[in-house]
Amino acid sequence: MQGNMLDKRCVLYVSSCDAYSDLWEPFFTLLVKYWPDCPYRIVLVSETRTFSFPGLDIKCPRFYTPKQRVAWGELNSRTLSVIPSPFVLFMLEDFFLTKPVNQAFITKTLDWIEADPKACKFQWARNGIDPSNIGDAHRDLVYRPTPKTEAWRVSAQAAIWRRQSLVKSMRPTETAWTWEYWGSNRSKYWKEQMYSSRVSPMTYPRSGALYHRAWQIEGVEALRDNGIEMDFSKRGVWKKTPYSAKGKRVEEPTR
Repeated sequence: MQGNMLDKRCVLYVSSCDAYSDLWEPFFTLLVKYWPDCPYRIVLVSETRTFSFPGLDIKCPRFYTPKQRVAWGELNSRTLSVIPSPFVLFMLEDFFLTKPVNQAFITKTLDWIEADPKACKFQWARNGIDPSNIGDAHRDLVYRPTPKTEAWRVSAQAAIWRRQSLVKSMRPTETAWTWEYWGSNRSKYWKEQMYSSRVSPMTYPRSGALYHRAWQIEGVEALRDNGIEMDFSKRGVWKKTPYSAKGKRVEEPTR
């Protein structure tokens, strides 16, 4: 899968931790299936564990011992500090790919953000329009400055970041959720510009395969549709979408 055509400008950065190591095998199984031409080295974030997968160049920088407990912000900012590439393609370990990835559009996006020194982040829509269907007449759908007043300017959705800007957005004591909230507020004062798009070169469960450590139905279906076996009882499965239209939890996970 990965060979002499590596694009060293960027690293596929899979943000995870030891507690979610049961997701690594299905994540990379689907990555190989739906993104066979991925040209990036891979960094998998963990406290103490390592992982390998045939055909993939996966690095797991480790800085901690099994008894240490560190916040999400510290774990990620420290891992990012040892990456030499100027850009990272940020993903979470429960973003299980369910359709082929449009690598040509990812490369085009990376070229575009690299050419603009003021651009620090480019986020695709969650399961948005297929970029193959977008022509030059609709470029406004593709490259849109993210307003400083927009909620969740900083988020854990798939995006290309300038690595230093991603580090700048984090604080060592933050969780992923507090990082999204406070990072978005801090970013309002940046001189750098963020961009977002209504298209997406990749498709994965809209809010991830998990919610609060338990499986969402969309994540379960993604694995079953691809013939991947998993003991879902260990984490439990939400009977319905965790939030209603009003944003309240409507069901507890079954176990």
